[in-house]
Amino acid sequence: MRILLIISFLCSVHFSHAQDRDLVREMTDNDFQIRQIPGSEQRLKELLQEVDTESDTIYAAMYSPTICLRCEAYIPNFHNNLKSIDSKKTTLLITVYKDKATAERYNKNNGHIADHYIYDTGFKYKGIFSFNMHDLQGTYILKLKRSTGEMLTGGDPTEISPNFAKQIIAYQGKLECKTFDIETDAATHKLVTTATSKSRKARLKFKEYPIDTDDQPISSIYGLPAFENDNLLFNDNLENGILHYKLDNNRFASPEIIKPDSIEKRAFIEIPEENYRHLKNTRQVFYIPLSPAILDSERIGISYSLPHIFLDSINIPGQKNYSYINSPAILIRNAQTGEKEKIFAPDFELFTDSFFYKHFTFCKFKDYILYPCQEQTWPLQYSREEYENDFSKNPFDARYYDSQKPYFAAFSLKDGKMKHRFGNLEPCNKKSFTGYYYNSPVACATDEDLFYTDGYSGYIYVTKDIYGEPYKKYTAFEIDTGNFPEPDTTLFHSYDILKIYNMTFRKTVESMKTDGKYIYCLIKYSDPDMDNSLAECDHSVIKINRKTGKATETYIPRYPDMEALAYGLRNNNGAISPFAIYRKKDDTCYVRVFK
Repeated sequence: MRILLIISFLCSVHFSHAQDRDLVREMTDNDFQIRQIPGSEQRLKELLQEVDTESDTIYAAMYSPTICLRCEAYIPNFHNNLKSIDSKKTTLLITVYKDKATAERYNKNNGHIADHYIYDTGFKYKGIFSFNMHDLQGTYILKLKRSTGEMLTGGDPTEISPNFAKQIIAYQGKLECKTFDIETDAATHKLVTTATSKSRKARLKFKEYPIDTDDQPISSIYGLPAFENDNLLFNDNLENGILHYKLDNNRFASPEIIKPDSIEKRAFIEIPEENYRHLKNTRQVFYIPLSPAILDSERIGISYSLPHIFLDSINIPGQKNYSYINSPAILIRNAQTGEKEKIFAPDFELFTDSFFYKHFTFCKFKDYILYPCQEQTWPLQYSREEYENDFSKNPFDARYYDSQKPYFAAFSLKDGKMKHRFGNLEPCNKKSFTGYYYNSPVACATDEDLFYTDGYSGYIYVTKDIYGEPYKKYTAFEIDTGNFPEPDTTLFHSYDILKIYNMTFRKTVESMKTDGKYIYCLIKYSDPDMDNSLAECDHSVIKINRKTGKATETYIPRYPDMEALAYGLRNNNGAISPFAIYRKKDDTCYVRVFK
C-alpha cells in the first residue's frame, strides 16, 4: 500500500531508480491496464489520421484532464525523456474531453507538451480501447502503429525516466487485443431506470439565478457544491481551484477563485527552495482542491491535498532522494472579505495508521473536524495474503463484524490530533461481506447536535457527544437484508462480489442538512460499481420529520434540454432547499433553487 513518488536530482528528474527491471512489462501489468479492443484497428487508423506526420510509430499519452493530477506529470516528462533519447521520435497527446477549446487552454496552462495533439471530444477512444477499471482512470502511455491501426503496447507506467524511454523505443512486441469483462448486471440498470422515470416526470417550482461565465467559464464540477445564504462555492475541475460566487441582484457575478497562497503551498515542503522550484518548473508539484464547506456564519473551509516533499531514507550514492506524498489540509477564508486564517492540518500518519482518513469531505462539529474513515484492509488495494489469516482485518470472515468498525474520526481544531473514532458498519455490510465498500459517510451539525449516516443503509443517527451513544435514530430508507442473495464464497477477496449487491446498494445519501424540525437528505440513484455521470443518475430529497420520524421523498426534475452540473442543499438563513446547477445548450449556466 505504500505508494511514494521518489524523485532523484541528477541531470534530470526521474520517478524511480531501476535499471534492470522490464519497465514496459511493469507498465502493461500495472493496476490500471489498457488493451486494444479486437477488431478496432480501422477506428484507430481513422483517429490517427488527424496527426500530420510521416512517422509510422507514434508515442502517445492519453488522459482526461484532472482525473489524476499527479499522473499528468507523465505527459511533459515522457515527451522530454523520449526526446532526450531520440529527438526524431514523434509524440502525441490524446486529450479526452467534451470541449476542445477548454481542453486546449488546460493543456497550455499546465505545460502538457507534445509534437501533436488529438482532442477526442466525441469519446471515440471507447470504441478502440478497453480498460480493466471500467474506463480511463489516469494517464496511459501508448506505442501506436499508424499504418496498421495497432496499439503495440500501453499502460500505466511505474516510472517515467530515460530508461523507460529507451525500453519502450526498443520494444518490438505486440500486446494482445482484449476486451475486459466488466459488464454490469442488467438488473442494476433497470433499477436506475425506474428512478429515472420518476425524476423525468417530476415537476417542481423553482427560482432561477444566472451565473456570469463570460470571464470565468465553468468546465465541470467535482463533488458537491456548498450554498449557504448568498455564498455559492464549488470545485471547477479544470480551474484547479474553488470558485466562490456571491448572489447579488438575483445573479451570480464573476467569482473569486480560492487557491492556496505561497505560504500555504509550502506548508509541508521539507526540501531546499532550489529543488522545490525545479519540481514546480517541471510540473511535478500539485495542489489539489477537493471540496468546500461552510464552517460557520463567517468562515469558509476548503479541503485540499497539498504536496509533502521530504528527504527519503533510500540511500543511493551521489544522489539526493526525496519522497512526495499528498498531505490533507483545510484552507480557511473569511466568507465576506476572503481574508486568510491559519491552515488546519490533521495530524496522522498516512502509511502507518490502521485507518485511512478520507479527507475529501469534512464536517465541523463543536471543537472538532470530522473526516470519514475506514480500516486499512480490503476493499482498499491490499493483497489477500495481507489480511486473510487475521479475522479482525478480514471482511469476508463473519467475526470481522463482531468488533466496532467506525467510519468517522474526530480531529481537534486546537492541535489537529485524532481524538476519537465512532459509528459502526451496519447489518447490510455484514450480511453482504463487503466491509467498507458500501460506506460513504455524511454528516451535518448544529451548535448542539451532530447528524451522521454511513450513506448506504438509510439510517441517520443524532448525538450531542461524539464519545457517547446516539440518542436518536431515524430511517430515511431501508435495505431489506432478509432478501439479500446468499453470498458466493467463490467471489470472496475480489471485487466481483460487488456485482451481486450493486442492485441493492444503488441509493446513497449525498448530503444532509437540518432546519431543526426536519432532516433533509439529498439522495443519489446510481450503480456503485460504475463511474456514473450526472446524466445517468437521478436525485431526490428525503425529508424526515424529527418529531414523528416520517420520511417523504420528492424527486428533483431532470431536463432534456439542460446538462446538470451539480446538485446540493442550500441553507438560506435556516430554510433548506434542494438546488441544482445547469448548463443550457447555449452554454449559459444557471442555479435553480427548488421549492
